[in-house]
Amino acid sequence: MIMMLVLFVSTFSSCTAQKDSLVVKEGKEYYSVKVTPKLTLYSLSKKYKVPQEAIKAANGGLAEGLKTDTYVFIPVAPKEEKKEKREEKVDEGLRNLDAIIKNEQDTFVPQLPKEKCPLPNGRHLRVGFILPFQLQLLDTVRARKNEYQDLQIPMATQVFLDFYEGSLIALDSLKKLGYHIDVFVYDDRGDTNVLKQIIERDEVSKLNLIIGPANIECFKIASEYLKKKNIYLISPFSKNADIVNEFANSVKIVPAKNSYLEAITKHALQNYKGAHFIVIGDREESRRNADFIEAKFAGEMVTVTKLYFEPGKLTLSVEAFLAKLSKEQTNVVIYPSDNESFITKFLNSMSKHTKDYQFAVYGMEGWQEYASVDVTHFQELKVHIPSMYLSRYDSPYIDNMIYAYVHRFKTEPSQYAFLGFDLTAIFLKALNNNTSLDDSSFLNQKYRGMMQDYMFVKKSALSGYENTAVGMMEFKNYQLVWINE
Repeated sequence: MIMMLVLFVSTFSSCTAQKDSLVVKEGKEYYSVKVTPKLTLYSLSKKYKVPQEAIKAANGGLAEGLKTDTYVFIPVAPKEEKKEKREEKVDEGLRNLDAIIKNEQDTFVPQLPKEKCPLPNGRHLRVGFILPFQLQLLDTVRARKNEYQDLQIPMATQVFLDFYEGSLIALDSLKKLGYHIDVFVYDDRGDTNVLKQIIERDEVSKLNLIIGPANIECFKIASEYLKKKNIYLISPFSKNADIVNEFANSVKIVPAKNSYLEAITKHALQNYKGAHFIVIGDREESRRNADFIEAKFAGEMVTVTKLYFEPGKLTLSVEAFLAKLSKEQTNVVIYPSDNESFITKFLNSMSKHTKDYQFAVYGMEGWQEYASVDVTHFQELKVHIPSMYLSRYDSPYIDNMIYAYVHRFKTEPSQYAFLGFDLTAIFLKALNNNTSLDDSSFLNQKYRGMMQDYMFVKKSALSGYENTAVGMMEFKNYQLVWINE
């Protein structure tokens, strides 16, 4: 039985579905789609149900791949045919979903590494969602819709609605597996005063798991209040590295910065043995990152050079950098900085020397959003970028989640919906099998999620759990591809 104390209309999410421009070219209809950094031919093919070769043919072959901030044409299938195929796909997906749920080896719900059987043990679980939906804003949107036809749900509200809708798909799947779950949903509005009223409610003290709050201050207040209660508290979005330091039952989903730096070091050492390593820092934070990576190299049989660049002195910095390069070895350049202006100019300068030196460059996750960097430079310099998000549209589990989501909410799931699905499924399954997460079947195990991986560790007995799973991407054929799946 699934019970909700606060009910809202989840299908509001369809109000903000993005609509691509429809154009006519040589008598045929096409969608005009803007290319974003994470877009691939495969994802376009999956979304629009058009073969990759048809997309290439409509865009002159795309010999250099997709280029960020340009537009591509996607052929539009005849309306009747498209509708019929979509209905067939949804029906097929739901049939597959039922089949997968019944199969204890390939269950739709993410399976824990050491779990022998996905069936529940009869335990009754109670989960609460405390998120800043800010549903009062939806009344404003509806009231003013006639006045402003293009008025949309605020982005922050949309994110949490998407997240919760993904959670509902997971709850439906768990219910089909026989789980007994009560669900309590609260809108804390991102307000600490509202949050305090929520956590003082009698039913909150009886929960096994709380997903949220999203606001850092609200999360800290909830952590302090719940310290003496056996309730797990999940922070799904915060990047704050210290948010789980004081509460042993708290969980941080977004990997800390050090997890990204460790992923860079590990990948570079494993894939470029015998290379010449150069670690660069510019501003204060970047220099701390460079120091961290240099320390990680300690004890390894590699040559490491560390350089501190001076912002505003690009020419002198490049000259110092060139003087340290090796012509005999691959120069692995690790530049853990988010200084877009300086990085752009530096990469432009480096690209002029690719005929004389071999490079492999490691940057930070934000680099993939840099519109100022020519993608050709990323390609020539073999740029690697760590990220927590993966692209798994080729997975049958993704297909079935998408079909179930579209069937229920009439729109495509966002990355936040996938995250909601993952967290709800993983933690409710873990708590169903164990009263505590301090178990070898949960800690230090890698879980394969819908759009990201998870590996939870405890830094100390008093601290909470941190997700340390970070993947690695590389520019190949002028687009980012995953290289350590």
